Amino acid sequence: MKKLVFKENLKEKIEPIKQEIIEDALKGRFLKKTHKDFNSEIRTSHEDYLYSLFEKECRKNLNNFNLKHRPKSLWCLVTDKYDDNPDYPWHNHINTCTINGVLYLETIPKHGIKFKHDNKITYKEVKPYDLLIFPNFLDHVPIISKLKRRISLNFELNCVEKSEEIFGI
Repeated sequence: MKKLVFKENLKEKIEPIKQEIIEDALKGRFLKKTHKDFNSEIRTSHEDYLYSLFEKECRKNLNNFNLKHRPKSLWCLVTDKYDDNPDYPWHNHINTCTINGVLYLETIPKHGIKFKHDNKITYKEVKPYDLLIFPNFLDHVPIISKLKRRISLNFELNCVEKSEEIFGI
């Protein structure tokens, strides 16, 4: 079985714009969220740059792939004392993309992310600037805190190839 989750730290590339992205994320956090999840769409002048970094890291770590179209949205999850969601469910992105990614801007120790595949659960500890790349079918759940702030961005790429081909499964 090939590796399903890739982790890269993008500190040098994200640190100069981190605070501006966080401000953009906080502006949109209380806007309407999708009915299927708890993320808010984020509007930032850095969206193209962030997606280009995500695509570059995907191309570095995965098999060759061809994009169907440019992603239309960048999504953000902000959790803290203002978060009124009762729980965050296990989910995947099989209906929305081929390659999924999460970039962490603010993290809390022991509040990373869990993945489930073939009934096996694994935990990934994350730090600020970590980018995780994984296939659309991989079930996952964020470990959130209602006491301290945690901010992550979600990326999705839609490809001609299936995720199994791209991840070499």
